[in-house]
Amino acid sequence: MYTLEQIIRGAQLRAPLLARMAAWISFHRCRRRFQGTGNAVSYHPTCRFNRTEFDIRGRRNRIEIGRDCILKNVKFIIKGDDHSVVIGDACAIAGGTIWMEDDHGRLEIGQGTTIEEASFSLAEPHSSVRIGPQCMLAQGIDFRTSDSHSIIDLDGNRTNWPANIEIGEHTWICANVSILKGVEVAGDSIIGDRAVVTRQFAEKNVVIAGVPATVIRRGVSWRRERTPHPNGASLAIFPP
Repeated sequence: MYTLEQIIRGAQLRAPLLARMAAWISFHRCRRRFQGTGNAVSYHPTCRFNRTEFDIRGRRNRIEIGRDCILKNVKFIIKGDDHSVVIGDACAIAGGTIWMEDDHGRLEIGQGTTIEEASFSLAEPHSSVRIGPQCMLAQGIDFRTSDSHSIIDLDGNRTNWPANIEIGEHTWICANVSILKGVEVAGDSIIGDRAVVTRQFAEKNVVIAGVPATVIRRGVSWRRERTPHPNGASLAIFPP
């Protein structure tokens, strides 16, 4: 017979192994295709994968996924060399595509960020997208560091060079937003539904909205929890 202390100790020793096994099983249920040398996906034993796909073709491409992450319906399509994807601890991604081409692209998603569904396109050399920690992204969001093709003037000179994207910490991006090349958002702000963001916003605590997006309100922040009405009053449009 085992004592209670021995049973508890045995469970504690088995827990890390069980966690690693669960993570390994969920990862190996993913669709995976790797072509080339030096490609690697690393993940913490507390991660979970569901209907996630990895299609990596090239050399020395690396994906790093932190603690307590949940990836569901995510496609990684990486073509080229020396790309990197770094997903911080406690991130949850419920859908989307990460598309990288050419070489030396980098995508960073900060700790605690949640994404309902987003597409990331890094289609030219040395492109990068950085999403800060504690951000909240809705569905239908599109990030593009380039136009993927060249626009040239009549002398044959290209006029649409790629540029990096950076979203500061604690930014809420609402549904169906387009974030285009060269965008920087300082953080602790809100980007409204269907906005098309095309430039830098150095000011924090603002609401950005419109096509093209501009600042429509200042002096605001946000939180994930819904704050109840102070009087418990009904918000119904029609009176009873």
